[in-house]
Amino acid sequence: TVLGIQVVHNDKIKTHFKTIFYLRAGHDADSQNLLLQWYQQIRKTDYLGETNLSEEKLKQSILSHGLENVLVIVDNVWKQKCIGAIRKILRHSKTSRMLITTQLRNLLPLGTSKKFTV
Repeated sequence: TVLGIQVVHNDKIKTHFKTIFYLRAGHDADSQNLLLQWYQQIRKTDYLGETNLSEEKLKQSILSHGLENVLVIVDNVWKQKCIGAIRKILRHSKTSRMLITTQLRNLLPLGTSKKFTV
C-alpha cells in the first residue's frame, strides 16, 4: 500500500502518464470489484447504484473512455485471477501499464515482478 501511494504521488510518474488509477484489491477482491473501482474513478463518482453493472458493461465503459498513456495501480493483490480482466483491457493500449503490489512472492510468474523495499 505504501509503494502504491508513493507511485500515485510521484511527480515523475504523474508527468509520464496522462491518467493514474489506484485500485485497492485485498483478500476479497474480484475482477468485478476492481473494474467497478476503475469505472467509478473514470466517472468521478462512488454512486452505489452502479454496483449492478455487469463485468462486460464495465469493460465496455472503461474501453470507451480511452486508454492512452494510463497507469493502473492494483494494490494489495492476493489472487492472480482478480487482475485478469484488467490485463485484457490494457492489451488494447501500447502506452498504458499496470503496477501490481502484493505481499505474495509467487503470485506472478518470474520475470514479471521486482521486489521493492520501502
